[in-house]
Amino acid sequence: MKTPTILIGVVFILTLVHGAVFDKLSFLFLPLGDPSAAIAGDDPHSPFVGPALSLLETRTYNYGGEGHISPTLRGPSYPIALAAAFLLFGKYIGSFVFLNFVFFASSVIFLWLMSKRLIVGKWAILPPLALALFWEPASLVWLPSYEAFSLFLVTGAFYGLLRSHEHATWLVFSGALFGILIFLGSVIFGFDL
Repeated sequence: MKTPTILIGVVFILTLVHGAVFDKLSFLFLPLGDPSAAIAGDDPHSPFVGPALSLLETRTYNYGGEGHISPTLRGPSYPIALAAAFLLFGKYIGSFVFLNFVFFASSVIFLWLMSKRLIVGKWAILPPLALALFWEPASLVWLPSYEAFSLFLVTGAFYGLLRSHEHATWLVFSGALFGILIFLGSVIFGFDL
């Protein structure tokens, strides 16, 4: 078996175990905002789901013209990714869980690719395996929040930067991911774009 397949399997199993332990597996096929789901932030007025649904329905970030302003303002990067997931998979809790799983698994793979270049021998598996086995990213897969997305952007940007000496395309890739990360944090850190 190849190392990336093993790492993705570990991420998948840990994510499923976390969902089973906290009794969230039954929520995957429930629509967003269903009162029987005990998942925080899946309602249409949350800081991420609200703008994503508004993008799909009205092509704006204003929660469908309701004038609702979330108590926490965030940049538009993650809501755009959520809107794409809702467009592809429907307005279900499982849509953002799948999207966050892809971001988490991709982060582990980017870390493995970096480790393979920087650490000699079989020891290269340890950093991505430690990330794959860490409980917190697996728990964040089950919430509509930007942490898994940020982890993906950071590891992807560093991987692109590590390979930028090979071809300028990697530098552009790294810069684009870092730019999306800055755009995500523009409201969080008070930057005025």
